Amino acid sequence: MIKRIILLGIIMCIIRLNGCIQETEVEFGTIAQGYYCGHNESGNYVIRDENEWGNLWDIVYSTTTPKPSLPEIDFSQYMVTAVFIGTKPTGGYNIEIIKIEEINTIFEIHIEEKSPDPDSIVTDALTQPFYIIKTKIIEKEIVIKKDN
Repeated sequence: MIKRIILLGIIMCIIRLNGCIQETEVEFGTIAQGYYCGHNESGNYVIRDENEWGNLWDIVYSTTTPKPSLPEIDFSQYMVTAVFIGTKPTGGYNIEIIKIEEINTIFEIHIEEKSPDPDSIVTDALTQPFYIIKTKIIEKEIVIKKDN
């Protein structure tokens, strides 16, 4: 009898805890993505103002002629997130933001990095895969999480 009461109590606690976790998927729009850029290091950025945005855009497209125009972002409503793998020895590498979720007090950005299969035929050139998105402004802790 006592075991059943304890088990019932544990089940009720789990049900209550599950009800406390609020998870919402967040929409985002891709601004730019590619395999070649002037950003050679691995890194993640959350950009909330025009100056930072312009500086990052200049770095990303420093090896491109002509450089694409800086996309306009209303930073009173949106923020920009950019992820970079860094320089890779060949083609076949990729990075992508696949999902964004608000989970209670956390804003979780899920990324997926891909490497070429050992037997695949790839470009024999240095690459710098990147992915840049725009989302609504979030004033929560931001966590960038690899899903692979």
